[in-house]
Amino acid sequence: VQRINATGYGLTLGLHSRIDETMRRIRDRARVGNLYINRNQIGAVVGVQPFGGEGLSGTGPKAGGPLYLERLTRPAQPPGPQPVESHRLHLSDGPPPTWDPAAARAAQAAWADMDRPAILRRAIDGFDSDGRGLTGLADPMDLPGPVGEHNTLSFSGRGVVLCLGGEHGIDRQVTRALSAGNAVLAVAGPSEQAAIDTLRTRLDAAGTPANLLQSIAVPDREIPTQLLTSGEIDAVCVDLPAADQSGLRRTLAERPGAIVPLVRDDDPIARLMVERTLSINTAAAGGDVHLLATA
Repeated sequence: VQRINATGYGLTLGLHSRIDETMRRIRDRARVGNLYINRNQIGAVVGVQPFGGEGLSGTGPKAGGPLYLERLTRPAQPPGPQPVESHRLHLSDGPPPTWDPAAARAAQAAWADMDRPAILRRAIDGFDSDGRGLTGLADPMDLPGPVGEHNTLSFSGRGVVLCLGGEHGIDRQVTRALSAGNAVLAVAGPSEQAAIDTLRTRLDAAGTPANLLQSIAVPDREIPTQLLTSGEIDAVCVDLPAADQSGLRRTLAERPGAIVPLVRDDDPIARLMVERTLSINTAAAGGDVHLLATA
């Protein structure tokens, strides 16, 4: 499974086994959009097996899934004049910043299994998980399907999210990325470092894993290009007008490796998560136990 994940592609994976432990182990480790157990890997049905991958196989949302239509829309712009001040990021070719990607991934794996809303409520004044769009995404969704088949759709963090701040600061980006189940690397300018340090102290006191929130200090608006091209980042958060994102988008598009989405502050929080479909032919595994249950 590690070698498969290392290819960077993650569209579909097929597994044949009657051993529940094997199924769970593969399900928890494989970075694929669609996992089919004891059945073929073709014939995905809209609303039953939402289809789409991750990594080099796409960034979501899944075709035929509950978030597909929302991704084709964009919030209406408020009336009135828009800010004219430019917050353009300046990409620099300086030395690579010092941070610990391995520790961030270990922290993210532990964070995924914790009660994130409860911990964040202890750490952040006024935190409201429902208000940030997590309602309905915390638990796997049971999807309809034929007798003898069990289909679920689940959501999990993308991994390590790079937060770059923007017009309205960096605090909300960090909170959204953490609540979606990610580790965070925050790029903090001189005016943002104190806020990041305070948040890290509160998170540590609330019981989050060590290294879940890391930060690097940079001159104001100076972003090291190597952060975007290192291959250690799974998503980038930014709060800038579209006209000020061109250099950032170009750098992300030209980088080798997996596709990295650029997530704006007004995007749905699901953009910071990956969708994974699990489709099990329960009859092939020794019988459909759901048929033996009564309402």
